[in-house]
Amino acid sequence: MKIRPLLLLVSALLLPMAAAYIEWGTVGLPALPPNAAPPSVTMAGAYGFPAWLRLTHYVNLLFLILLIRSGL
Repeated sequence: MKIRPLLLLVSALLLPMAAAYIEWGTVGLPALPPNAAPPSVTMAGAYGFPAWLRLTHYVNLLFLILLIRSGL
């Protein structure tokens, strides 16, 4: 009886991937427009992610480690 929910979960994850792979194999990738140039960096020295975003990710990592260690 536990196989049916697992089968539904796996099929819900694999069916869209299989459909995208079949579409890629039959139709191919969309063509890029001829004037597609890479975007230029407008701000001088723009590099990496903002500090607040890095900090929140490290705090989230800490909480995930605590959650895993607690056994939940």
